[in-house]
This record gives sequence, C-alpha cells and structure tokens, in this order.
Amino acid sequence: MSKTGHNVSYATVCKAFDDRKVSDFTDDELLDFVDVLCDDGLRNDEHQVRASLRIAALNHVRMERHITKLDAAARNTQCWFMFLAVMSILAAGVQVVCDVRSELRDTRVGSLSPKVSADSNPAVQDDAQKHETPGSVQQPPSLPPRHE
Repeated sequence: MSKTGHNVSYATVCKAFDDRKVSDFTDDELLDFVDVLCDDGLRNDEHQVRASLRIAALNHVRMERHITKLDAAARNTQCWFMFLAVMSILAAGVQVVCDVRSELRDTRVGSLSPKVSADSNPAVQDDAQKHETPGSVQQPPSLPPRHE
C-alpha cells in the first residue's frame, strides 16, 4: 500500500510501461509509481537504471500535465486582461464623445444667448475707465505709488 492509499506493485508499474499506458494514470497514481520505483528492494544495477529512467519519464508526464494546466490558466487570464483593455478603450471613447457633445451643446447655447458687451456691463465699464485715464500710469495695488 502506498502513501496515497493505492495498492501499486512493481509488476503494475512494469505493465503500465510495457503497455505504454503511463499517461492514462492520474497524478496520484504516478506518484505511487515513483514511490514503488524508489524502493530500495531493487538490487540489480540494470533494474536501478531502468527505474531511474522510468522515474524521469513519470516526472515528465506530471510536469507536462502541470504546464498544460498553467497554460490554460494563463490563457484565461490573458482573455480577461484583453476584455478589460477593450472595455477601458471603449470607456475612454465614450468619455471623449460625451465631452465633444457637451462642447457642441455649449457652443450652440452660447451662440443663442445675448452677448455681454462692455457698454452694457457696469463692472466692465469701470475697469475700462481705470485703464483709459490719460496721463496716469497704473501701479499694481501691492506696490506703493511712485513719486516723480
């Protein structure tokens, strides 16, 4: 009996390799095969070399399965990132369209409203009179006036 609870013998492992059915077994059964092949009961050098090669083959099958699972997960993640990128681009496009429509609406509304001129606005008139006084030079309010 192995660590995972399966009853696996050296003869079972040899039959699996002879029938070329190793890839039909689950990962847990492949680990059981490795445990059987790592048993110190193999005294013959030829059997030890064969067991080492079979362990390498079993680990290769397990690694290939693991890489396949990782590849599927990476593909799934890549699809989600592509979806998010497309949605981000669409959201930016919608924002640009909304901004352009808002600008066009503001332009149309602005052309329909009456213009504010300097003659009709008293605040603009006062400011214009300050700048048009002949012979005087306006100083910034923070500086003291010049004495000439």
